[in-house]
Amino acid sequence: MPTSQLNLEAMSIWFTLYQIEVSLWHDVNHNDGKSAHEFYTQDGVFSVGEHEHLGRKNIQEFYQWRSKRGQRTSRHLVHNFKVDVAPEGQKAFAFGVVCLYAEDGLPILSSKPATMIADLHCEFVHCDDGFWRFAKHHLEPIFRGEGRLTAEPKA
Repeated sequence: MPTSQLNLEAMSIWFTLYQIEVSLWHDVNHNDGKSAHEFYTQDGVFSVGEHEHLGRKNIQEFYQWRSKRGQRTSRHLVHNFKVDVAPEGQKAFAFGVVCLYAEDGLPILSSKPATMIADLHCEFVHCDDGFWRFAKHHLEPIFRGEGRLTAEPKA
């Protein structure tokens, strides 16, 4: 839809959801994802490719596991963020691109191509407490660099 046809409510929702997306990645990049689970509904899903974490508890455990591996430096960059709000206004779908630059260790690290460029597919719900949260948050890898992704080993 052309920008001239967007209304203030739609733009406000876009901004809110974009802020949630970048705030989540800020927490992952600068706080080891200690608060990442709070961005999701109780039964929310976070997935990257085939790796899936179901529910806040599992998402929290994933980031705790990730942090225990040792120092990880990452930057998740969000691009081309598009939002479609469902007619009832309580659900929204977001699409975009996430570019990940990551490597184990402390900065300053050598500059390399992106570790991953992924399509972003999100389903947000407007919760009873007035906050929007992820019901589904999926990264579908499109390009893979040589860097190592952080994925918890399957049991």
